[in-house]
Amino acid sequence: MTSVLLLPLTAAALLGRALAQDAVCYDGLPCFPMTPQWSSPLRPVPAPRSPAQVATSFTLFTRSTQYSGYNVTTWPHVSVDGSDYEGRRRTTWVVQGASSSWNQTWMNDMKNKLLAKEDCNVVLVVWGKGDPDYNFTYPQAVADTRLAGAEMARVGRYLIDNKGASASDFHVIGFSLGGQIAGYMGKELYDIGRITALDPSDAGFENFSGAVQLHEGDARLVEVVHTSIAPALPPLGAGSSPPAGHVDFYLNGGKVQPGCNPKNYSIQTPADFDSLPEDDVDEIVGCSHGRSVDVYLEAISRADCAFCGRRRTGGSGPAQCSPRTCRLLGRDDPRYRALGVLDLVTGAASPYCIGDGSNNPVKATKRSMKQNA
Repeated sequence: MTSVLLLPLTAAALLGRALAQDAVCYDGLPCFPMTPQWSSPLRPVPAPRSPAQVATSFTLFTRSTQYSGYNVTTWPHVSVDGSDYEGRRRTTWVVQGASSSWNQTWMNDMKNKLLAKEDCNVVLVVWGKGDPDYNFTYPQAVADTRLAGAEMARVGRYLIDNKGASASDFHVIGFSLGGQIAGYMGKELYDIGRITALDPSDAGFENFSGAVQLHEGDARLVEVVHTSIAPALPPLGAGSSPPAGHVDFYLNGGKVQPGCNPKNYSIQTPADFDSLPEDDVDEIVGCSHGRSVDVYLEAISRADCAFCGRRRTGGSGPAQCSPRTCRLLGRDDPRYRALGVLDLVTGAASPYCIGDGSNNPVKATKRSMKQNA
């Protein structure tokens, strides 16, 4: 068996690509196996780049620093000294998808809505921007999610050991590749309270083991929002299709979201995409993928309307809403704790919540639940 190499931070990526080995290791992080489930002809993914190249950054926000933030020190040692981090508050981690300017907008929106809702710590996690000569490729980004997740676990462990935090009070919200990163954090840091994966990426993850992709064992509660589950090959959908959590919300069936097909193409099967212009396919898929973020942002901030997911009943449509068969997206309501596969219907444009068709959708939903309990 090839020996495991301990590589210095600055030279690790170049050597990792040049050498055939069973694992690549970086100081201060666990080793990353390169066995067939991680890299093979069926999963042509390279080794993760070094921390210096991936340059995962952590910016801490609280209500008193909502617009200034605090840059967490990560190397050579983790530190939040000088910040107003409070371990007794919930810590919510918000993780970007693949590198894009769009990330900054939705992540800031998420941070502001979370702090308006609750006095908590919010940590925005950005990764993949450390190497100015790096040209984005999806396989390398897939590889780097492992390193970003391990770095998140390292920072989380510091907060637990030194700042009075508890993993059970961690809530990790990740979009696209960020949803898979949330899973890697959970695999490294035992007993995370909650993971919310917003349309987690499929290519390079789906149909592989729970060690490779997001899995319900990664947190006490893993919830997944599916909005673009058309098959990845050919590249039609961006999100993973099979259930991966304790609860999986499939919005409007999970494939193409209403309002994301402005030319009203007939799309029932993957073959229906074949004749469409490439730009239109990109627009449909990108819109549906990002809808997971748009709906979740609305779900955590609206007090007048509930996003009610209803358990599937095996082909006959969603069940009548009751405490046993429903769950509210974006809310911690102990009365409605349905698990499993849930269907959730939304509108085609903001505001997306349609409630139960009442002028007071929250009360109507709760009244319906009570009547059917």
